[in-house]
Amino acid sequence: MPLSKKVISILAPENNPGFLLMAVHGLYQQMINKGLEQIELSYSEYVVVSGLYLLSFTHDVVTQKMVIGISKQDKSVVSNVFKQMVARGFVVREEYEGDTRLKTVKLTPLGEKIMGVAVKIVSDINVEFFSKNEECLAVFNNSMNDIFVKNDRRVAILTGGQ
Repeated sequence: MPLSKKVISILAPENNPGFLLMAVHGLYQQMINKGLEQIELSYSEYVVVSGLYLLSFTHDVVTQKMVIGISKQDKSVVSNVFKQMVARGFVVREEYEGDTRLKTVKLTPLGEKIMGVAVKIVSDINVEFFSKNEECLAVFNNSMNDIFVKNDRRVAILTGGQ
């Protein structure tokens, strides 16, 4: 049974939003990794540690669970990244007072210095990567936020809030 033109057009990469999102994210991740290699930080490490960096401005105590919430990364990924960052002297990780299941995380002075450089690198890449289509950027950001909010709730329901 031949596929209809509508189905074929949906399967074409240029008409498949999931494929396009994956492809654009892949290009973006490559640029970020290339920029961050000068400070020996990977994109995954940046995503996790930048969550800690951001939360540190508004919270006296930051837990791994809070970083998982803001970064939307798997808890095992976050835990592994923090273990690596502790070994490199960027992060201090300790048991939370009152609940030994929780771990607090804090940037060391070296971690703060590295994150200051990393944020500048990523900010510059963001300008370069996304400014090629500035007139559509506001629409893009609003659309991506709408998609995120809608699906973040769905995923939370499907996974039981994990």
